Amino acid sequence: MIQVILITGNISYFHKMRLFLNILLQAITVMMLFSSASLSLAQEIEKGTERPSIYQLDQKAVMVSTDYIWSITASYEKLVPVRDNLGAMLRIGAGPTFESGLDPVIMGQFSVLVGREVHFAEIGAAFYQTFRFYPSFISNFGYRYSGRRGLLVKIQMSSKAYLDPSWIREWGGTETWPSVQLGYRHVLKTK
Repeated sequence: MIQVILITGNISYFHKMRLFLNILLQAITVMMLFSSASLSLAQEIEKGTERPSIYQLDQKAVMVSTDYIWSITASYEKLVPVRDNLGAMLRIGAGPTFESGLDPVIMGQFSVLVGREVHFAEIGAAFYQTFRFYPSFISNFGYRYSGRRGLLVKIQMSSKAYLDPSWIREWGGTETWPSVQLGYRHVLKTK
């Protein structure tokens, strides 16, 4: 959404084309993820096998993870199941970022998870705010592994939109790259 707004701004033709290609790449990847998830669900139903639903997963957790390689955050996440294989995830946290010289960063993320057990397709949007720069907005989609003993691995394509004028001059306002996030997720038990 932010990227569509940026296309109409005063940026060069090169940056507009780069932005358009980033959005196109995201749309193609999202379609591939959803078609893959739908196909595996259809095969599962056809076989008649019953697998655990998203309702059986732990719904509250604290976690420590790398975020887009440059930050390490401690955060709280809450899963809200919607259907057997669909859930919404809300995450808030804080930590240092190495991208701008160990500045503290606060972050928030909303994601949609599609999958069962420990394997999910994850599509989401996040914001990162340091105290010296304008916030950055991130859209991401990819694979999420949430292991039963706490291991968290995300392999994603991420697109970052910068609002800080100095970052826009340096990186052109947006950039898209693959990212790997590693972390540990500790489940919070509720009574």
